[in-house]
Amino acid sequence: MAKLKIILIGITFLLSLKSYSLAQVKEDTIKIEGKVVFLTIDEIYFDIGLNDGLSINDTVFIFRNGIKIDSLIITEISERHSKAKIGIEKAKNIKVGDIVVAKKIKRKIAEQAEKKSSSGQVETNNIKTQTPLEETGLKKELSPKEPIIKSHGRISVQNYSLFSPSYKYQRPAFLLIANFDKIFVDNLKINSYSKIEYNLQKNNTWTNRQTRFLIYQLSIEYHLANFTFSAGRIFPYSSPGIGGTDGIQLTMQNQFLSFGFIAGTQPQMDNNSINLSNTKFSFFVSKDFRNSSISGRTSISYSKVFKDKKLDEEFIYIQNFIRISRLTDLYLSSQIDLNQLSGGQRVKKPTFRNLFASFGFSPFNWIRFSLDLNTYRNIYLFETMKNLPDSLIDKRFRRDLRGRFYINLPLDITLNLTTSLRLIQGENHRDSFTSLYTNISDIFSSGLDISAGLSYVNTRFSKILGKEISFEKFFWNRDIGLNCNLTSYTYTTSAGEKFTNSILRIGFLFNISRNYNFLIDFERNWQKSANTSIVFAEISYKF
Repeated sequence: MAKLKIILIGITFLLSLKSYSLAQVKEDTIKIEGKVVFLTIDEIYFDIGLNDGLSINDTVFIFRNGIKIDSLIITEISERHSKAKIGIEKAKNIKVGDIVVAKKIKRKIAEQAEKKSSSGQVETNNIKTQTPLEETGLKKELSPKEPIIKSHGRISVQNYSLFSPSYKYQRPAFLLIANFDKIFVDNLKINSYSKIEYNLQKNNTWTNRQTRFLIYQLSIEYHLANFTFSAGRIFPYSSPGIGGTDGIQLTMQNQFLSFGFIAGTQPQMDNNSINLSNTKFSFFVSKDFRNSSISGRTSISYSKVFKDKKLDEEFIYIQNFIRISRLTDLYLSSQIDLNQLSGGQRVKKPTFRNLFASFGFSPFNWIRFSLDLNTYRNIYLFETMKNLPDSLIDKRFRRDLRGRFYINLPLDITLNLTTSLRLIQGENHRDSFTSLYTNISDIFSSGLDISAGLSYVNTRFSKILGKEISFEKFFWNRDIGLNCNLTSYTYTTSAGEKFTNSILRIGFLFNISRNYNFLIDFERNWQKSANTSIVFAEISYKF
C-alpha cells in the first residue's frame, strides 16, 4: 500500500507539472496532410517529410473515406518523404492513395525548424495545410556550416521486476540506441544498440546475481550512390533466416532491384566474443515492381550455417508479396532445406521446412477477408543435434489454416472474426482457435479507444474460454497516455479439472517534454499455481 501511495503521489506531481506547462503556452496545432505513395511487405512510404514539419517518432494516422484505418510511427525521413515500419498484418489494411494525417503543435514545429536551420538541414518549410505560412512563424533560413556529428536515438534507464510468493526477479538496465549519420566523413554512419543489465534471481533457498553487457548491434555503414557496405555486428534484414551476424554486408540497389551478400560468424551475446568455428554466409537478391494495377516485391536468398566448422544448415528462402488493383494481395514465403538427416547421415535432398501463404481480398473499403496457410516442421540442425537418435527428432508437418474477416463500421468501429485449425501429420485430432473482437477508435474525437472480445481454444489437452476488455486514452495532444486491459481465461483440462487465470495490466505514458519520456506498466496475474506481479518502468531521453 505504501508503494502504491508513492506511485500515485509521483503521478500527481508529474500531472501538475504538465498542467503548469500547458497553462503557460497556448498549444495551437497544425494539421500536416499527405498520402501513401508506395508499399512494401514491411514498409510504407508517405509524400510528407522534413519540409512539411514532420520528424522521426511522430505519429501519423491513416484514413480512407474519412475512416481511420491505422496509426503508425515515423522511423525514417527525408526532406520530401518519410516511411514507417509495419507488420504484414497491418500492411494488408493499407492501400496506395490512403490519406495520412499528422497533428503537431505550432511551437514544436517552430522549434524543430529552428534546430534544423541552425544545423544547415532545412532549406524551406512548405507546410501542407490550409494555415498560412506567416501564421506558423516559420522562416526560410540557411546555415553555411553543417554539423560534424549528426545523431539520433534513445538513452533509457529501465527496470523489470517479477514478484511471487516464493520467487523474485529484477532486471535494472541501461539501454543505448543511437545512429550517428555523420562522423567527420560524408556518407559514413554508425549504428549502435547495446544494454548493460543486472539480473537478480532469488527464492527461499538461493540467490543468483549476474551482470551482462549485451551488444545487439554495433556496425559501420558506408553509403555511396547505390552501394552500401556494413561491417561489425549487423542485422541483415535483406536475407531472412540468417539472423544477426558478426561480419560484413555488401548491398547494391536502385529504385527497384537490390542484391548482395553477408558473411561472418554467429554472435556470442553473453560475452561479446567472436567464435570463428560458427561461420555463416548468405547471398540475396530482391526486386520491387509496380505499375497502375500491380505492385509488390519478390526476393530469394541462399544461406549456409556452420557449427564447429561443420555444415549445420543449407537452405533457400523465397519471399513474395503482390498487390493487385488495390483489391487483392498475396504473400508467399518458403524455406527449403537442401539437406536431410537420414540414419544419422546428411543426405542431399531438398525438403520444405515451412511454407506460409496469405491471400487477402477487399471488395469494399469497409470489408476485408483473408485466408492464411502455414505448413511447417520443427526446426532441427545437423551438428547441434548429432548426438540424438533420429527417433527423437520430430519431422512431422504441422498445418495451420486461418481465416479472418474484418468489417469497418461508421464511428470508427471495427469487427474482427478469426478462426483457425491446426493439424499434425499422423494425428486425427484438430486443434481449433476462434476469436471475435470489436474495437471502437477515437470515440467522439476524444482520443479514447475501447476494445472487447471473446476467444475459444479447443486442443487435445484442454479447452480455454477467454474474455478480454481494454481501453486506451490520450490527453493533451497525445503527450499523456493511459491504458488498461483485463483478461480472464477459464481452463478445462482433458481430465475434467477446471480453473481460471486472470490478468490485469495498467500502463501509463508521459511525454515530459519533446525529448524526455516516462513509461510504467503494472501487470497482476491471478494463476492457479501462484499469483505474480510484474512491473516495468522506463525513463528515456530522445536525441
